[in-house]
Amino acid sequence: NGEPSRTGVFVKGTLHGPNVFTRSTAHTTENFPNGLGRHIWRCEMDFVEGRMTEGRLYDQEGRRVMEDGTPFPTERPKGVPSDAHFRMPDGGDEYRWVSGQTKQVGDAWHRIGTWRYWTDIGVLVREEPYEDGEVHGVVRNYSDDDGTLLEEERYENGERQFDRPRGVPEDAEFDDEDEVWVHRELDGKALHGEQRTWTASGVLRRSETYDKGNIVRLREFLDDGTVAQDSTLFDGGVPRRKLFRRTDEELESFPNVEHEDAREVEYVFDEHGRMTSFKITDESGAVLEEEELYRNAHGDEEQERFASIDDASKAWTSEGERYTALLNKWLGELYTLDEPTFEEPTFERDDLERGVIDSITALNARGEGALARTKFPLYYDGIGKSFWGRYGLVVDRVLNTGSEMYARVQYPSFRPAEVMRITADKIEPVPGMMGFGASYDKQYTAFAFEDRIEVRKGGERITFAYPTAYDHAAADKLERELGTGSFMGVQSVRVLPNGREVLLVSGEGIYVVGQDKTERLYPLDGIIDQYVEDFESGTFGIEMHFANADVSPSGDRITCGGMFRRGIMAGLAIYRKVDGKWVLENTSQADAFFPAQAVFHRERPHIAFAACLYASLSNALTNTTFRIDLDGLAPGDIEEFSGAVAQEGGRVQVIASFGKGYLLGFDNGYVRWMGVDDDCELLGYLFVGGSILDIDVAPDQKSFVVASDSGLVSKFTLADVASSNLITTMPLKDESRAVFFRTWPPMRW
Repeated sequence: NGEPSRTGVFVKGTLHGPNVFTRSTAHTTENFPNGLGRHIWRCEMDFVEGRMTEGRLYDQEGRRVMEDGTPFPTERPKGVPSDAHFRMPDGGDEYRWVSGQTKQVGDAWHRIGTWRYWTDIGVLVREEPYEDGEVHGVVRNYSDDDGTLLEEERYENGERQFDRPRGVPEDAEFDDEDEVWVHRELDGKALHGEQRTWTASGVLRRSETYDKGNIVRLREFLDDGTVAQDSTLFDGGVPRRKLFRRTDEELESFPNVEHEDAREVEYVFDEHGRMTSFKITDESGAVLEEEELYRNAHGDEEQERFASIDDASKAWTSEGERYTALLNKWLGELYTLDEPTFEEPTFERDDLERGVIDSITALNARGEGALARTKFPLYYDGIGKSFWGRYGLVVDRVLNTGSEMYARVQYPSFRPAEVMRITADKIEPVPGMMGFGASYDKQYTAFAFEDRIEVRKGGERITFAYPTAYDHAAADKLERELGTGSFMGVQSVRVLPNGREVLLVSGEGIYVVGQDKTERLYPLDGIIDQYVEDFESGTFGIEMHFANADVSPSGDRITCGGMFRRGIMAGLAIYRKVDGKWVLENTSQADAFFPAQAVFHRERPHIAFAACLYASLSNALTNTTFRIDLDGLAPGDIEEFSGAVAQEGGRVQVIASFGKGYLLGFDNGYVRWMGVDDDCELLGYLFVGGSILDIDVAPDQKSFVVASDSGLVSKFTLADVASSNLITTMPLKDESRAVFFRTWPPMRW
């Protein structure tokens, strides 16, 4: 329509002077600066040799306004100098009167002297001293309300300097990233006592009290020093009580409640950290809202209160049997038909979790753990995911010797891992034990302690010492601390068929340990070479992850695998015993960057392989089991490892030889029984729940024990028909179960 859209001047191709944009009164394809609302009609920018020095906005009536349309001040407040401009400072989010000088240095303009900032009504809020374009000296921040001094910040050549404020202890350290002072009290390497945190200016903001690494109390403070949060906790963070308070100031931790006049919010929890009540009060202490609670672990479902354990049992088994029967039918159709004929069933009673867990607890407290399993068969999906995730402890190793079981339990707090002995009468920790294992036939059992490894058969005991060297010339010249179970990072031990040697699997390597000699099998020399080359100072160590190894039933072959630090490939190695020495026979996936595991079949000349970690980019690797004729296995390249006979999606955590195939334990809670015949058929499956971390098979192949990160150690026995509470296609009896839940004592279920 002929109206000017933009006017400006270029000098030698560079903007210089006013650059003005104007909206059109009609439709146009001409651009207007992005981000400005429709109330902005004209935008003026002043340029000096291509650099914008000031901007102005106007509405359609020609009045100068700010970005939100608020009229621009027409009068300069008292005390604001005449050279001050009203604008939004660089990096700011509010308009200020700004006064400051610049000088040209080469092609740049440097700030000099003291720059000052006032609010729109003339309250001085900030002073910044500059030298050569950099903040240098003391920056002062003042209150927007009354101009009183709030904080002083010292700068040197543009860098903030933090002087220790009065009241901050001399041994407090400054955290550059968070800009806070932190004072810690330690017992060895663990926090013990009070840890306090101050702002850079010395205002106490946080106090955490620890007991041997576990937090027991947390307090936060407002600017005036009063408490904003006071929480008591146990077992490394499980809450018992939380109190939150706000005044005109509110911290981010204050709960999101509906009452605008709420000043205090209190939550109370039971001995397991489940919320039992809350109360909200105003400034006068009057109660705005309060409630007694009986909810599930997630806190979103009110739970049914049962008059008796028997009543809870009836409700649980009724829904559990209905759900399990339908789910088994649905899964059967899923595997045999293109698509099931009905929707996948769900466990519909979300209100049973609390009553079931409380009943299990009560029965175990009375010494009636066996009755707990009878009255409350485990229907895993009937207990919410939040319970399993919050309370299920990680059980990463399990062993069934026949007369007793052993399970290693990991804790989320600073409490060290414990090995539990499970017998018909008791579930109790074994002091000092760090790991365990056995021979294939369970004739020999092995137990790892801090200072030794013991192999037992009946009343006979043989003691082995830990390796004190890496059996690597360069590594053994460095400072090292091998020789103890804790430094070695014992994962497992396996007894070789001769009963006179053990296969030690640890974070510092995989070794064949005898009474008079020790051989390192893994890592290979080339990998240790890389660690030695990169070593700088201190104590040398490898700290291998996902270490795993297996020995063939005849004791003539050993597989080794693991994961090393970033940049070092994790190849799988297979050794063969030749003339009394272990000789590297083959390696698999020499260019792999994920750990692999390989397990021998007990009766057939087969090895099952599986990737046991995600690859880069978080893409799940397809886990493949292989069949290899051991008699024909010869040294060679990766091409020798051919003949993939099964592929299962997901992530295989553990492999165990069972019957005419292998049990594969997945991270989705399933155990799949895969055959090793040519068609490698799926022989059956069992849903256990959680992530399967270990499977131990009995020598007679009639039962196996499964450990998971849900705190479950479950024994399953072959039977004529499956127990009705199991999601399975295998004829298994749900034989027994020990459970390890955070804040609960060990129980039977």
